[in-house]
Amino acid sequence: MSPHPYSHAAAAGPSFVSSSAALTIAALAALAGCGGVHGIPIASTATQIAQTVCPKAYQCCTASQLSGNGQAGTDEASCETMTTSAFESDLETIQASQDQKRATFDNAKLQACLTTIRSASCDTLDMTNHLAGIPGCDSFVDPLVAAGGACTQDYECIDGWCQQPADMSGGDGSCQPRAQLGDPCATASCEPGLTCDLGATVETCVQPGAIGAACTDLLQCSSASCAIPSDATSGVCAAATAPQCFYASGCDAAGGGRPGVGTALLLAAFVLTALRRARRARRF
Repeated sequence: MSPHPYSHAAAAGPSFVSSSAALTIAALAALAGCGGVHGIPIASTATQIAQTVCPKAYQCCTASQLSGNGQAGTDEASCETMTTSAFESDLETIQASQDQKRATFDNAKLQACLTTIRSASCDTLDMTNHLAGIPGCDSFVDPLVAAGGACTQDYECIDGWCQQPADMSGGDGSCQPRAQLGDPCATASCEPGLTCDLGATVETCVQPGAIGAACTDLLQCSSASCAIPSDATSGVCAAATAPQCFYASGCDAAGGGRPGVGTALLLAAFVLTALRRARRARRF
């Protein structure tokens, strides 16, 4: 669910934005270094997520589809090991946000998401190519920071995103409103449902095109597929031809996060957003 989403938020989705289990053992989790009295049971929650997601992933997806997700491993056992590790890291980040009263972990949302994954058919799950795209798995973190308030993660912002310090010092940023249709997005995050057109002279938030719409980049298409002839620089949005896999990306389900922190929990960011950020990163 980069996210990443989810990302990685989460993520990691990823991205669920982040994940957990039985709050009844919170006191034991605290003794294990997982937070305060009301801490997230990080180890057990991460394990629960992995033991739910990985068996379904290897039932519903091919090895090649899973190869692009570093958390998916090469078989079910390695998937559980790597997914558990990734979610433990993301949950620790979420716990830090909760300790600062910038966000709260919602175990009920997570449990509902995991129930959906366990009971869903492969056809239902594979309607998306990222964990956070599964209905009800977009986020299990509730934001508490209003516009202008201090933040380090996108998912801490009630209605917006976290703008990092201009000096890249790693300190607190501030919650900012999302860019709307037609707004510049070179240094901003677009409103959900919009995408940042990287091909324009001025990067601008646009509505992704439907099948048949003109495109120069896959990010301009709602299908994430732009068919461009080999002798041309533009084409048209086409239907996605390859089968999808719900764990092809572990986008942040928390709704986003600081680039490079690994907020790829099942729950925050979408695949197109992750692709946009990845392309930007290659510029620097």
